[in-house]
Amino acid sequence: MEGCWAEVAENKDAKSIRVKMKGHAFFIPLQSAGAKARVEGTFQVKTLTKAMVDHMIEEDGAKFDNRNADGTVTEVSFEATGIELKKATK
Repeated sequence: MEGCWAEVAENKDAKSIRVKMKGHAFFIPLQSAGAKARVEGTFQVKTLTKAMVDHMIEEDGAKFDNRNADGTVTEVSFEATGIELKKATK
């Protein structure tokens, strides 16, 4: 299985940012949780529709801290053109 977006943060206690794969041109393994990531791309500010937010919560387990009254979410995200993953060392 693979994913077309990921949550990336400096560490497990830090606030994360959603990283989406540009044009669904590539995916990352779902087992990538905890890996070190180097990401290339651009930041974006987008408003996600209520339908998209509901889908991401129900199907993908996404979490949103700032849902608007109408169910939409305005978020800063990152559109990746490339990602390098390395297994985290203990």
